[in-house]
Amino acid sequence: MHCPFCFAVDTKVIDSRLVGEGSSVRRRRQCLVCNERFTNL
Repeated sequence: MHCPFCFAVDTKVIDSRLVGEGSSVRRRRQCLVCNERFTNL
């Protein structure tokens, strides 16, 4: 996963949650380069 702020490749997953009826997963990630946090589905 690429960071949307600095475009680095190194990210780690902080939190994972099922969305809706469990058909998708929402992941909270943190960039290891710029330390910004973002969410992806």
